[in-house]
Amino acid sequence: MTTRVAALQFKTGLDLAENLATCLKMIDEAAKCSPQLMLLPEFCNALSWYQDQHHAFELALTLDSDFLSQIASKAKQHNCHIIVNVTLRRSETDINAISVSSCLFDANGELVHIADKQSLMGHENDFFIKAKYPAKVAETQLGKLGIFPCRDGVTFEVAKILGLQGAQLLCDSLNSFAFDEASLHVPARAIENGIPLISSNKVGPLIPEELLDEVSKATGIAKNLLYGAGESQIIDGNGQVLAKASKDKQQYIYADIELGNFKTQLQQLRRPQIYNSLSCAYAPKDQPQALAAEVVLWTPDSSANSYNELVNFIEENSFDILVLPSNVFGQLSRSQIDRLVDRILPQQYLCFSTSAEHGELGLLISGSGVLIRQRPLHEDYQSQTCQLLADKVEYYDSKFGRLGILLSSDWRHPEAAKLAALAGVDLILSPAAVKEPWLNSHGFASRAAENRVAIAVCSDPNTDLAGGVYYLQSDFTLLSQWQQRQYDGYINQPIIVLQKPNQLLKQEINLANSRNKLMSANTHLLADRPWDRSALLSQINSGVSE
Repeated sequence: MTTRVAALQFKTGLDLAENLATCLKMIDEAAKCSPQLMLLPEFCNALSWYQDQHHAFELALTLDSDFLSQIASKAKQHNCHIIVNVTLRRSETDINAISVSSCLFDANGELVHIADKQSLMGHENDFFIKAKYPAKVAETQLGKLGIFPCRDGVTFEVAKILGLQGAQLLCDSLNSFAFDEASLHVPARAIENGIPLISSNKVGPLIPEELLDEVSKATGIAKNLLYGAGESQIIDGNGQVLAKASKDKQQYIYADIELGNFKTQLQQLRRPQIYNSLSCAYAPKDQPQALAAEVVLWTPDSSANSYNELVNFIEENSFDILVLPSNVFGQLSRSQIDRLVDRILPQQYLCFSTSAEHGELGLLISGSGVLIRQRPLHEDYQSQTCQLLADKVEYYDSKFGRLGILLSSDWRHPEAAKLAALAGVDLILSPAAVKEPWLNSHGFASRAAENRVAIAVCSDPNTDLAGGVYYLQSDFTLLSQWQQRQYDGYINQPIIVLQKPNQLLKQEINLANSRNKLMSANTHLLADRPWDRSALLSQINSGVSE
């Protein structure tokens, strides 16, 4: 079914009346394109900046407030569904019981769904409560809507949970000054689920204007980078951008999208029986020291002599960690593997894959022997062959940090990289055959960013789908003084160095940067994910029925 959707992009302050007037004005403007659904940004009632808890409570709304009543009237007036995100009082007397909630009004002006924020960002933890229940799709006349705000879309869990319930459209309300929200996280959520997505962000200052100088000085962030980053967008399930707003203008955008049944073969290839740690509290692992290492991606010139080329390469070149493409040798014998072990030093590491009985086998070896044997966690959805699958991510504590392996078929599933991160892996090595352009444009980068793990993927650089090294900035935690770089609008966008044809890729990366997963105060990427509301991720037979 074709549905016209609109994303409204604007600024708000701390005056409820002014913010309501802005919302109503923008709704009337967007109504000119006759949409069936309008999405407004996060924190429409007031900026998320408070003097104290009493101030937060004063600015929060009740469900029967005039603010929401007037939004409901506009939904009825324009015969349109409207999603508006506000802070809600969830108790008449408890000033600490405030949620960040997206309220959905149908075309009759009825409140039909409330989506509470599942995971809070930074100082939000000081004023708000998290959702008590797992994310749930909204059943509407338009179809099934998956509604979530801002931080819930920075990692994969909430969007995936909504997709498993049959969501036909993902709706993401933002209050973000991060450029990588629009360039990386938002499109990744659409593509990895194969579901269209609409996002609506703020423009203008995200803190009171009179405090801009003070906050800029305290944090080292330029004043212009404390503004909403805009770039609201509408994306189809293949990642094509259908409409996109500017970085700094109040405006609305719209597009016609198809809302169908988006259950895919990839969803069927999920393996919830191995995802138990995704719905368990984070348990920090004892890890070795983490150091800088030189990672090398290399492809033999000829498949016929690839093994001998590798032997010569090892003898003639220095490296810390060497990664090869998927299955460049065919099937190696035990004696051939032993010969490689004899050629490299005990604290050098070689990662490759080989054909084995029942499919591909990833290996990590050093002069000490074979350190990791890793089967794929997931079937290759493009292959008709049945492989022997692993039930966990194996890892090895090297001189440089904890190393793990994921094979080609695992990158399409965001669960795989999360399993590696929860196991304490600092660097994921991947002898790969990249088959989808989106993995280079968004996939590997989003896996590195949302888990704070470095990734080294070696594919065939003589194709358009080469691999690369995705590694992390040392400065990461928001609203803290950064030492190595100035904040440039990108929070956790990894540094990307792609393979090029006929070029040996060498890149030094510091694995210690993988240890900092604190995105903002009280917001640890692993510890503060909504694990206790993520049971659906690890449930057998989860997902929509045929």
